[in-house]
Amino acid sequence: MKTLSKPFIVILFTIFFIGCNLFGPDVTGIWVISGAGNAQMRLQQSNNQVVGLAYYEGQFQGQVYGQLSGTNIVLQVRGAYTGIVSYTGIVSSDSSSMQLKRNDGQIITMFRAG
Repeated sequence: MKTLSKPFIVILFTIFFIGCNLFGPDVTGIWVISGAGNAQMRLQQSNNQVVGLAYYEGQFQGQVYGQLSGTNIVLQVRGAYTGIVSYTGIVSSDSSSMQLKRNDGQIITMFRAG
């Protein structure tokens, strides 16, 4: 019985991790809020921490802070005029959309734009 070479095993292991997305979704990018005019969040993820900026009609609305645990996400938008708006929800396994509930109970959907 032949054994696999170590470099071959490392390559297979790497492909497996990339293909299976075992580290969870990656939310880095531009997210468009569905049905909210020109509203978007520009997010950057580092491990399970998320930071970014929120915009509406091209105008800065606040800073975004959050955490990701598996596909569960919690975001807060901290604006100068709006205070803190919190969102909790899930990210799709392919990182293409989010379904979130705002602290006032409104359900929103965000789609990755870039």
